Amino acid sequence: MSKSIDSLIKPNTREYSPDLTPCKLDESIRCIAYVSDGSKRRCRKKRMLGQKICLAHGGGSPQARKSARERLHALVDPAINTLSEVIQAGVERNDIGSAVRASLGVLDRCGFHPTQAVEMSGPDKGPIGIVQIDLSEMSVEEKEVMAGLIEKLGIKPMKPSE
Repeated sequence: MSKSIDSLIKPNTREYSPDLTPCKLDESIRCIAYVSDGSKRRCRKKRMLGQKICLAHGGGSPQARKSARERLHALVDPAINTLSEVIQAGVERNDIGSAVRASLGVLDRCGFHPTQAVEMSGPDKGPIGIVQIDLSEMSVEEKEVMAGLIEKLGIKPMKPSE
């Protein structure tokens, strides 16, 4: 998986209307708790992922995070089954776009994603090459800059070959 479930169980950030009118959030994503001022109004904040409450009403507590993690883990198998059905239905209906998108989502989460790093090597998988610089033609300032760059890169100077 590219993101852990723990990284998804975090406070949702969203601006809310400053007045006392109820937030226009869909009830399915709104915190189920009530404000504590005695007005019996429902909280206007968005509930945390996998939970029924917002951070202010205890969504950040260890037990709430544990319960959310368990609920999200329980959704993994049904999600995989749904993706499998989408892939099969896409192929059967000749809707290749849906099948490819669902397949890419599965492959990406299983670690089969495009390379995200560039690997550089020289011939025979060896080093790219050795650079030799004639220091006699460089000024003192240029040598100091070069030494700083070499140090930052972690390159160890080679001893001159005899």
